Amino acid sequence: MFVERYVIFGVIVFFVSVKEGQSLSCFNCNSYDEKDCLLDVIPEKFKTECPDSTYTICRKIKQVIDFEVNGLKPNTRIIRMCGKQQEDQNNKKTRTSATNAQDSVDAK
Repeated sequence: MFVERYVIFGVIVFFVSVKEGQSLSCFNCNSYDEKDCLLDVIPEKFKTECPDSTYTICRKIKQVIDFEVNGLKPNTRIIRMCGKQQEDQNNKKTRTSATNAQDSVDAK
């Protein structure tokens, strides 16, 4: 009887604390524009709500440019954003897609 009360209390607390329709929050930045995006502990100013519930993961992309391109010197960038995980025909999770570049700029 005592254990049942704790289980019931735990279930009630769980349902009260979960907000319906709440979307995922991810960091949204590009170290090319914001050097703080390179830090191990990301400032809260970069945290944004993902556009909707179809975004299920937060992405961190390390982009390494080994040679000069269009007058830009070689460098390494970190890009963080909301992403979607896609499944192939066999229901295996295969790759991710991200919010487009305009979303990344607007979310700052």
